[in-house]
Amino acid sequence: MRQLLLPGVAIAGALWLPCHLTSGWPLHEALIPRIGGLLAAFVPYLWVVLRRRTAVGGLGAVLLGALMMRVVMLPVTPTFSDDIYRYVWDGAVVRAGFEPYAHAPSSPALAEVRDPDIWPKVNNPTLRSIYPPVALLAFSAAGRLGGGVLGMKLMSVFFDLATALVVAWMLRRRGRDPAAVALYAWNPLVVAETAMSGHMDPLAWFPLMLGLALLDSRSAWTRRLASVALAVSTGTKILAGALWPFFVRRDRAALWAFPLVLGAIVTPFALEAGPTMFESLETYGRKWEANAGAYLVVETFIGAAVGTVEAVEWRRDQTARRAARITVILAFLGVLAWLWRRRASPEEAAFGAVAAFVVLSPTVHPWYVAWLTPFLPLGRGRAWMLLTATAPLSYFSLKTWLDPAVRTWGGSLWITAAVWGPFAALLAWDVWRTKRTATPEI
Repeated sequence: MRQLLLPGVAIAGALWLPCHLTSGWPLHEALIPRIGGLLAAFVPYLWVVLRRRTAVGGLGAVLLGALMMRVVMLPVTPTFSDDIYRYVWDGAVVRAGFEPYAHAPSSPALAEVRDPDIWPKVNNPTLRSIYPPVALLAFSAAGRLGGGVLGMKLMSVFFDLATALVVAWMLRRRGRDPAAVALYAWNPLVVAETAMSGHMDPLAWFPLMLGLALLDSRSAWTRRLASVALAVSTGTKILAGALWPFFVRRDRAALWAFPLVLGAIVTPFALEAGPTMFESLETYGRKWEANAGAYLVVETFIGAAVGTVEAVEWRRDQTARRAARITVILAFLGVLAWLWRRRASPEEAAFGAVAAFVVLSPTVHPWYVAWLTPFLPLGRGRAWMLLTATAPLSYFSLKTWLDPAVRTWGGSLWITAAVWGPFAALLAWDVWRTKRTATPEI
């Protein structure tokens, strides 16, 4: 255990110390030191996981270290994202008896819900809630338990650590060292996105990984629970719904169990909100772009092609954007079809769907990249682990956005290249070596 103590403290210290030293600073001034701390935390993390030091300390030491890292980050003010304030707001709207899909935060109907602490920090106040029903119910439940922002963080950390336990269980059942869960539990990106930013993604990770674990059971009733877990994950983040056919292939009862449970979750919201339920999701899919990988390449090529025949700049941009989005959607469906044809297991399909989404999406926030991390201990490739280390570089784009005197998005080509370049190079190298030696990289 002592051999894990020093790197565990080093990860926690690299994350916490810059936040502590800049605690009184404006966020746009504190941003750079905090990004630096997050990047520095990957040095001891990579030393531990690449040298397989977790085998020395065991699962208990790994989980204790993971808990320590999260505890020290819980009091830190969210720096890289303001989503948590929207979570608190949407939860308050649900508790007040209003429909978040029917009323945007700026709606006069919600004037009684506004408070001086959360309301001024709510993002996109003219848009109705984009979050699926299970997420809204969780936000409301966290608010009922009290705690505001801290309560949301605690909920995120709870499901984050629960995900770690499920992954450790999956490793043990396969005869592997459960302490390898450190690839997930000690990943600095996961710690920052849960304990500091309080993102709600672990609410979807936990049921997804639990569903994959339960699907291997010999018990028919246990496999039914896997379908329930998949429905809950889909009701939190819709990405998990892409795995329904793969669950059906493993357990025929998923053909009815999944839609039945998901329908029971979604229907009450849909009946009250009507078509406005998906309005913000449609807006997000049509307009949002940030830190894109393959999508940026596709849009650039299409933009260059249509530029030869379109005279109006705005029209050309919109044509390229629509065509690029259609292209990446078809590519995503193509990945799913390829996985289906090669009879990929539900776990392989889940990783493939997540990886395809991350690479192809027009918007790739670092907490989207964190979706890859529960699969890392299961042997899903070092290139994807590297992407979790370079993804925080995209937070440099926030420098001018957080400055109230500027308030412009600071994305640039060098940031995109720094995030995606090393990942693409290592992935290409690993694919080439695998094909050349017929020995897969771990």
